[in-house]
Amino acid sequence: MRLHPRRLAEASPEQAAPNLTIQVFPLDQASCSRFPATYNAANRFQAPPLVKKPHTMQSRLILMRHAKSDHSDGTLSDHQRPLNARGRGDCPPMANWLAENELQPDLVLSSNALRTQQTIERMADHWPDETRIIYLDELYLSSPETMLQCLQAHAGDALKVMILCHNPGVSILASQLAGQRIGMPTAAIAVFEVAGPQPDVQRVEPSAVAPQNPLIGFGPMSQCQLSALITPKTL
Repeated sequence: MRLHPRRLAEASPEQAAPNLTIQVFPLDQASCSRFPATYNAANRFQAPPLVKKPHTMQSRLILMRHAKSDHSDGTLSDHQRPLNARGRGDCPPMANWLAENELQPDLVLSSNALRTQQTIERMADHWPDETRIIYLDELYLSSPETMLQCLQAHAGDALKVMILCHNPGVSILASQLAGQRIGMPTAAIAVFEVAGPQPDVQRVEPSAVAPQNPLIGFGPMSQCQLSALITPKTL
């Protein structure tokens, strides 16, 4: 784990555990044909309108995939690949969209890969307020289960938490939380509203998050809803 050098970040395993339990389970067969109305085979989305609501204690979980990375240097390991020009250009508008919709995260849990670090660095430069950023080794190419475990361990009292990491895990987790298939192209953002002061998740069995069964929904205790799905091409 590495903390962002320029921002306040004090991660501790003794942080208060969040208090809302989220459970996931496979959808029944009849539900597995559901797709978002905005989805098509070319993996393009229309940005849904974000309805501004009166201030509540609802927390928000923001899932983001890193911006487009550079594959031109074959001597670099996957972990060390930087953003390419397109990826660098996609970060500011995504950051501005979050700020304009009052979704600048209080806390970012990021993979420690270079491309995720560069993504959040470029975004944070466009936010008016300081954001706490924690880089975690375990979020590099992580499974949905690991993402949820990191969220539970580090969320504390943050109301808006971003998890910034990689495919296929981030697309699978977004699909689990939404209860429908969701693809996450580079720099895509999915915003979920979670009832309660802190997002919390229960340990999920690996079989529940297997890539061959990506259509996962929430049980009745979840109180979690997809409120926005944004890509650079929809802004």
